[in-house]
Amino acid sequence: MLPYIQDMSAAQIPQDANPTWDKIYNHAPIALDNLRKLHSCGKKPFLNIAQSEDDLTALLEEAEKIRQTASDLVVVGMGGSSLGARALAGLAGNDFADPTQINLHTLDNADPFTLAKLLKNINPQKTFFLVISKSGNTVEVLSNTLMLLDFMREKIGADKLNQHFLFVVQPPADPSNPSPLHQLSHSNNIRILEHNPEIGGRYSILSLVGLLPAACLGIDIRALRAGAKAVMENALQAKNINDCPPLLGAAWIASQIQQNRLLHVLMPYGDRPRVFASWWQQLAAESLGKQGRGLTPLSAVGAVDQHSLLQLFLAGPDDKSFSFIASKFAQSGNKINLPQIPWLNGRSVGEVMEALQHGTIQSTIEHKRPVRIFQIEQFDAKTMGALLMHMMLEVVLIADFINIDPYDQPAVEDGKILARQFLENI
Repeated sequence: MLPYIQDMSAAQIPQDANPTWDKIYNHAPIALDNLRKLHSCGKKPFLNIAQSEDDLTALLEEAEKIRQTASDLVVVGMGGSSLGARALAGLAGNDFADPTQINLHTLDNADPFTLAKLLKNINPQKTFFLVISKSGNTVEVLSNTLMLLDFMREKIGADKLNQHFLFVVQPPADPSNPSPLHQLSHSNNIRILEHNPEIGGRYSILSLVGLLPAACLGIDIRALRAGAKAVMENALQAKNINDCPPLLGAAWIASQIQQNRLLHVLMPYGDRPRVFASWWQQLAAESLGKQGRGLTPLSAVGAVDQHSLLQLFLAGPDDKSFSFIASKFAQSGNKINLPQIPWLNGRSVGEVMEALQHGTIQSTIEHKRPVRIFQIEQFDAKTMGALLMHMMLEVVLIADFINIDPYDQPAVEDGKILARQFLENI
């Protein structure tokens, strides 16, 4: 059983003859069969990794070494290389009295002010740096890493850098021409963990890229994989579209695209899944925006964005579909003591949050916006793993429905080339 329910009762899927829906519905078995073939051949290992536990013991051992000496973990990476860790960090405990709890920082931009602020506030003796670049050529990662190496060399000495740094990078295609990150590893005697070259950054969250930082934070990475495994195996065994939540969701979103609703909003309630929505936004944008077509994803967070975006969502153009992640809050938080407001007095803070969640979802439905709801019983590692795999499968299946490649990002590569040319010419 999946640790979430995808409630499509408000999604307005046409039940009668509808040419757009019929075409998509008829393609669904083909899309699912294509997914199964990809899984079977192993060419996209992010589809297979959830069913493996072979690497988890080694990752947990690495994390324990870091936890024994570090109070702060700095993840240096761009896009999926940092968003994965940040998304999973929402699961971390809140026992700030625990001396083994690590503070997570991410350097996911080449902003010199952010870097200076970080270096001012960490203890070099108790900080560990996890540098992630699949290619080993990412310019933002390289520039930040060079600054960090200089800083740490001055503070602790060159001979101790390998006790505070670990690099994650794919093996060089040509060993005689190693990437800059490989060269830094060699010149500073810093260990490398190999990034699987067949797993793209935005699909890497369930690999060591996301799981090693998560394990450092004390998150149950076995449960993360177990949740993802449940979704993957459900898809492999599904007999029809209604048995496979990612396929049903993908078909519904593809039908919205065909009706010119080219924006899709993912709105979880609460702060813990806040960065999960940002992770999904990158996954969907980079995978589905191709050839002048695709889907524009928009992440929002309840109840925060009720006060910024909801007016647009409900009264603006009808060009959006919506997914809400609804969690149970009612038993959480202290009771409110406010006798002068009877409808609020005696309610818990969690009940207030659940009321806000209910009100927004119902209002969106009543404004006749296309809505589906993920019902979450408990926001834990297993549920997060299931949601991660659901979203990755859904994106791949949407791409199949609209006939684009979800794995490349040619426009992004163009920008990187132009940035390098600019640096060479100034």
